[in-house]
Amino acid sequence: MIERTIRRYQLKKAVSYLCKLAGVSRGGYYDWIKAVPTRELRGEQDDLDIERIKRKSDG
Repeated sequence: MIERTIRRYQLKKAVSYLCKLAGVSRGGYYDWIKAVPTRELRGEQDDLDIERIKRKSDG
């Protein structure tokens, strides 16, 4: 929600304020942003694993 708000309203200088409102640290927010590619990759791998499991259980 913080990232979306910052992008939508171009509030780059409001990160500290938005993090405080959300009850998260700035460092935690930036760590979460940096981890987006890892989470996306993990999600894709999970989807592939689910498909493999379904195929094996159908076979």
